[in-house]
Amino acid sequence: FFGQGTPSQSVAFSPRPEFVDSKWEKHFAQYDPDMAKGLLDEIGMVDKDGDGFRELPNGDSIVLNLQFATQGIDGKTVELIGQHWADVGVKTTVKEVTPDEYRSAQSSNKLDVGLWFRGMPLGIVLGNNAMFVPPFQTYFEHRTGMLWAEWLDSNGSSGVEPPEYVKQMIE
Repeated sequence: FFGQGTPSQSVAFSPRPEFVDSKWEKHFAQYDPDMAKGLLDEIGMVDKDGDGFRELPNGDSIVLNLQFATQGIDGKTVELIGQHWADVGVKTTVKEVTPDEYRSAQSSNKLDVGLWFRGMPLGIVLGNNAMFVPPFQTYFEHRTGMLWAEWLDSNGSSGVEPPEYVKQMIE
């Protein structure tokens, strides 16, 4: 990572406290193009038409649209991510958008890939449950699980019911 960082998963705490198992910091965070190609092959995403890029198992083409706002992540980092996807045969587009455009796309569940820097001191996380309740952050951060949040906010009348492990985090 340009020699400036260490690839890791977001485990909700930075630095990682002792009660979070260290195995989760590195879980599938390594740069391993051969492993990635094998996993894509395993799910049936192969290059069926010989153009150097993989298709979905049904034969449809796939392009990951990597939209980002510089408020959340640096453009060079997104370009590197796009190149890593291309290196394993997945076509991408990279587009910088305004923070408001990004938030609108994430709120309407229209992002192909969420791209946002993450890290918080333990004291902030322990005093705020936003990382554990859908949509898993505030409006000014990267949010996911929008349809789960809709289900919770509507008392189950709309959205998608979260799986049991998400309900356990909420409790």
